[in-house]
Amino acid sequence: MTDRKTAREALATKLTSGMVGVGKPCQQVFAYQKEKLEGVTPCLVVVSEGTTPDDVELSSPYETHTFGLHTFTLYKDIGTGTANAPEWTEQESEDAMDVMANDLKQTLKLYTDRTNEQNPEWLFLRLSKSEIDSYTDLEGFEFRHEYFPVQLDCLESQ
Repeated sequence: MTDRKTAREALATKLTSGMVGVGKPCQQVFAYQKEKLEGVTPCLVVVSEGTTPDDVELSSPYETHTFGLHTFTLYKDIGTGTANAPEWTEQESEDAMDVMANDLKQTLKLYTDRTNEQNPEWLFLRLSKSEIDSYTDLEGFEFRHEYFPVQLDCLESQ
């Protein structure tokens, strides 16, 4: 039985294992909404968006938790061209967004249903169509932002 907090943290952990590390597209996955990204880019933020019981009578042992997966990628930074402050171009930003979207989908495919023994937290996972907010101002910098809604069907927590 999985409450929403446990499901959110498990989802963030699984995304971290698939998307953060050497040769992977994401610097960090946050399991909660961040006020400031503090220079971490590209990154992924997992936030709770609600819970729906499986039926109106509340007699079903299942519930659906909805989460928002938000990717943030710095749009551009002219930097100084040095190792400590490299230039980051619009093309690199777009490429990073595309790689993150692909790797997010591939990582979630590993955990789509309970037939995967590594996935005791939920019974089924659905990833919906993403939406792109072209430019989001955060901390005085422009970021590309992509939002992916995800629903997890879980056994209801008691």
